[in-house]
Amino acid sequence: MKFGGILMKKNELSFEKALEGLESSVDTLKNEEITLEEAIKHFEDGIGYYNRCASILKETKQKILLYNKEKEELQEF
Repeated sequence: MKFGGILMKKNELSFEKALEGLESSVDTLKNEEITLEEAIKHFEDGIGYYNRCASILKETKQKILLYNKEKEELQEF
């Protein structure tokens, strides 16, 4: 994936960039003039972006669950 001239792996993307990539893949797949090969590539890319978003959300959920309301701070792992 290329953002701002920098080649990035999907597992290094921020949530926002991964979501942007997922939305782009979905938009491309909605195009009726896309070839089967292009559709497969964009589908696979979309799965990668989805997995990155899901991973970030899972990590965030774990951090929130560890939040100690009494001390109002995050507990270290």
